Amino acid sequence: FTTLTHSLTHMLKPILLPKSNLSVYLVPIFQDNYSYIITPTTKQKSPRPPAALVDCAEPKKVLEKVKELGLEVSEVLTTHKHWDHAGGNKHMAQAYPKIPIIGSASEQVEGVTHKVSSGDTVSVCNGAVHVQVLESPCHTKGHVMYYIENEAIFSGDTFFVGGCGRFFEGSAQEMWNNVQQMKNIPGNVKMFCGHEYTIQNFKFAQTVEPNNEVLSRKRQWAEEQRSKDLPTVPSTLQEEFSYNPFFRCDQKELQDKFETDDPVQVMKLLRQKKDNF
Repeated sequence: FTTLTHSLTHMLKPILLPKSNLSVYLVPIFQDNYSYIITPTTKQKSPRPPAALVDCAEPKKVLEKVKELGLEVSEVLTTHKHWDHAGGNKHMAQAYPKIPIIGSASEQVEGVTHKVSSGDTVSVCNGAVHVQVLESPCHTKGHVMYYIENEAIFSGDTFFVGGCGRFFEGSAQEMWNNVQQMKNIPGNVKMFCGHEYTIQNFKFAQTVEPNNEVLSRKRQWAEEQRSKDLPTVPSTLQEEFSYNPFFRCDQKELQDKFETDDPVQVMKLLRQKKDNF
């Protein structure tokens, strides 16, 4: 799978979260990662509005965008310990010694100054928004997602558009538990994930659900987006439950395919099949 140039950072328009009065800017980093800038949409009285950064692993590129937007970094949120998500934390701690660098209490995350666990709420952007912490162990044992109520979830490498992260430090049961958490969140919530893996995920999904028309249409749209070097992120949770096979392990189509009515077993077999795809 060849990714595109991942180069049009300056042209990407913000995704608006109107209930929270927030804007989210996607910053493509490395080959296929995304970092995110969260900032109030309505400019505050301060000359440089605050910006919370999610997975700021390539600080130079992210900070260029922060500067271009005229913002001031207020905190860094880290989803998990892998270098392509947490690798910029030490630089950020040195460059911004007064800001909190937030990450999981359940694993060693480089540069973290404020450790969080499931159920914690963190105030970001100078108190403009409260973000809920959801533990999602599996990809790594201490992976966390960040949820802005009724608006957005930053899923890191737990979930992608059309897929989920490899089970490096967890089990099918844990990933299925993570899916159950998503069922408790409104379907219109936007999901901002850690990588641009969508096309490959959809190619795989069509091998297990070849007759899923929603999936077929979404793949066509995604290929058009990528042909223009545009992101396929965010999706919504409602969309994910309609085409992401890892969200659909309790659906008859998937259970018939894998000859079991146990969604955890479907999850296990599905992940094994994807790992060898």
